[in-house]
Amino acid sequence: MGIDLRQDITLYDMMGPVVAAAIFMVVLFVVSFFIINYYCVAAHDDITKFEEWGCKKNIAFKLGPHSKPFINEVLRTKKSETARYEGK
Repeated sequence: MGIDLRQDITLYDMMGPVVAAAIFMVVLFVVSFFIINYYCVAAHDDITKFEEWGCKKNIAFKLGPHSKPFINEVLRTKKSETARYEGK
């Protein structure tokens, strides 16, 4: 007549860390995209990776504070500097 110390672990118990990590990643993405990308990046700063990705994928709306022609010009300049550096 002792105390039973066995634990019954279900699938829900094992999925807890996975769900917590997924929620953390979603919150991190939302904070980095909406708050940092729109409120902490000024128009005179470098373009962000979100803007660079959106310009390459030809997304119709802005993904940051810079305009699409400005991003295209920066990417064109970066590409020519890379080609010049590599000796092409």
